[in-house]
Amino acid sequence: MPNWKKLIVSGSDASLNSLTVNTDVNASTFLGSLLRLDENGSGLRMTNVGAFDNASGNFRIFSNGDLILSTNGDTGTAVTFDQTSKDATFTGAISATEFTGDGSGLTNISSEVSEQATVVDTFTFVSSTTITHNFNTKNVIVSVYDSGDQQIIPSSITTTDVNTVDITFNVPTTGRAVVAKGGHLVSGSIELFTYRNSISGADTYTINHNLDEDYPIVQVYDSGKSQIIPGSIISTDENNIEISFSSTFNGTVVVKK
Repeated sequence: MPNWKKLIVSGSDASLNSLTVNTDVNASTFLGSLLRLDENGSGLRMTNVGAFDNASGNFRIFSNGDLILSTNGDTGTAVTFDQTSKDATFTGAISATEFTGDGSGLTNISSEVSEQATVVDTFTFVSSTTITHNFNTKNVIVSVYDSGDQQIIPSSITTTDVNTVDITFNVPTTGRAVVAKGGHLVSGSIELFTYRNSISGADTYTINHNLDEDYPIVQVYDSGKSQIIPGSIISTDENNIEISFSSTFNGTVVVKK
């Protein structure tokens, strides 16, 4: 039987089951239900504008200028990626089950962003208590109150790990303890709330915390992570404090606004 081949001439229409082309194909429009590109090919490119291709097994879209993702036609810009800064600008709200990071790069927040910043635990006639706060940091502030709501200094406070604080008393005590997270988000801005630093080799330290607060909360921990009371704490101005000890002290100081 003869091996028939179809011949396509200029100006005619053709119906083919498949077409393999070894050089360029030029057309004003391609119509069909599926355009499939070989994964080992060079991708699909628009001259001087952009392309998408295979980047080591990853699907890549790139642009010679800003990259714009649109919905609802060419006027429905949803996301614009700046070609220089790589910043993404979203049109509309962003929803997610979780946002990860310290928030230090956030600006122009117009509504309140809240988070759990304190954990309160009560105890009755105990010589020690353990508080699980789950803040994932040892940078916490601990305040202890007796049953008469007066603040007291326990025998020791130890930041056992990033989620747990252990408190001991000289005698069985009833009251409550408040564990505050060092730094949190507030309405309209992101503000630094906590300074933490290691100190060693001296009996007096000048701490430049830059919290813009004349009356900050100051806590000091020794090298064993137990809270201690220094000889004196002086707030010299809104950004500096001076801490003195009876002898050379090594440990960590935490200042909270």
